[in-house]
Amino acid sequence: MSRWVFTLLLCGCLQGVAFAGAADEQVLYNGQIFTGEPEHPYAEAVAIRGDKIVALGNRGEVSKAVASSAEMV
Repeated sequence: MSRWVFTLLLCGCLQGVAFAGAADEQVLYNGQIFTGEPEHPYAEAVAIRGDKIVALGNRGEVSKAVASSAEMV
């Protein structure tokens, strides 16, 4: 019985983490973002999830890397 209770609680926690993940996504755009790559030294937009950069490029490409509910800045 206690295994089932633990499993249900674990599933509930993991679902909460998944929904919270969408809330901490941001797309920063309309600027010059230095990439450090000699071939493409600047990007127009960057997507951030939590504390990690998940995409870098133009706004259209970067927007595809995050959920539609991501904050656009």
